[in-house]
Amino acid sequence: MILPKLREHVIQAGGTISEEDNVTLSILERILTNTETISTFSIPDDAFTLLAKFVSLLPDDKIFPCLDMIRLLMLHSTAVDHYANEKTLLQKAMNLCLSENTSSPTRLMALRLLANAFSSPRGGFFLASAENLSNIVHVITGSVNENDKMFTNITTAKITLLYNLSLFVSRNDSDDVTQCISFILFQLEREKDVENGNSLFMALGHYLYCNDDGVELVSALGIELTRWEEEAKTTTKLQGVIDDVKKLLAQ
Repeated sequence: MILPKLREHVIQAGGTISEEDNVTLSILERILTNTETISTFSIPDDAFTLLAKFVSLLPDDKIFPCLDMIRLLMLHSTAVDHYANEKTLLQKAMNLCLSENTSSPTRLMALRLLANAFSSPRGGFFLASAENLSNIVHVITGSVNENDKMFTNITTAKITLLYNLSLFVSRNDSDDVTQCISFILFQLEREKDVENGNSLFMALGHYLYCNDDGVELVSALGIELTRWEEEAKTTTKLQGVIDDVKKLLAQ
């Protein structure tokens, strides 16, 4: 599914795909077919050069198949480490998410790419660094048009990114962590998906541990617990996470 659309957009943008390029793309397609085995394969030597060429060539509204391929490739630690060292792609993904003019398919793939960058410590610490933390938080907390046909998928991608970031932020009292906590409280009032709710509560626990003012902020803004505790009656995992958050709030 990804490869035909990528080829189509490259040709439309005036690019060319050589026989060697086709061989590399076919290998990548085979690797990415089964996400559970991606980490066991060797990435072709010229794959990163070829994908960088496509990223540079494609306009923002046509880049999403390329981002989709890269975000799947990032399930391989070699790919994450490459892009964390190279930096420009991850920064471009953040910029695409921050721009109001970015198309929904591109925004969704950029969010998923950033979320997968946390699958390697090097990618996680790069995005959670002082250099990038504010931007990644703005990516997460920025508003999404509720009438967007991809609203639900984009929201889920933001929550995944929020949780992944919580695993890498250092203990601090920065405004960035405070913004994350405020976003979680806002989202808990509106979220209906149990898995997303579980991710939000897990992330909240991590952020509360990292921020000394977090408990006061939650007390001031209030937290939706009643509805989620009802949901948790049939979900042991969610109940355990809620209990952990309540313990942190009681300290």
